[in-house]
Amino acid sequence: AFVYALNKGEINITPMAILSIRPIHLEKKSAKELFGDVVKKYDKIEELNPIVRNFLTSGALLSKHSNTAAPHSMHIYVTQDLKWIVWKHPSARTYDADHKMKVFKIRNIEQGRCTPQLQRKKWGKFLAEEECSFAVLGRDRTLDLECQTESDRDKWVDYLNQLIAYRKTLKQANSQFGSAKEDD
Repeated sequence: AFVYALNKGEINITPMAILSIRPIHLEKKSAKELFGDVVKKYDKIEELNPIVRNFLTSGALLSKHSNTAAPHSMHIYVTQDLKWIVWKHPSARTYDADHKMKVFKIRNIEQGRCTPQLQRKKWGKFLAEEECSFAVLGRDRTLDLECQTESDRDKWVDYLNQLIAYRKTLKQANSQFGSAKEDD
């Protein structure tokens, strides 16, 4: 419509008006600036506290509860690369392939008798104590554990939550094309 009006002569345009159509100063912008993508910089990722790392990698003997079997004492620990939670019989040198859970696949850690495995009873009495038990809820499976004391349980829950937060930070930093430590 504008071109048609120009051709008919209905609109009178001066050369100054045509100059004002152009942008005053041309500035090149990146796509991130244009679309407002703000990228978080991870210059230096804070390391996991050495006390937490040593506690989790050395592990402890905890009671593992299951659907059918009685609770078993298992050595629960985190691998040196902090990618897997592993459980094995105390006398075994290595763990079975299905006795591990990827840390990044953990959804939540709940305290108390929060799963059916921890709520099992034998002769009317719970097999797990409310104050000493917790569950590691993952995408694929659940790890139901019981500590000796409530303070041990609180320590495990706190340290595992710190580990999950640390691994999540590493994963986010590595999504920037490997700008931080290597992952997976």
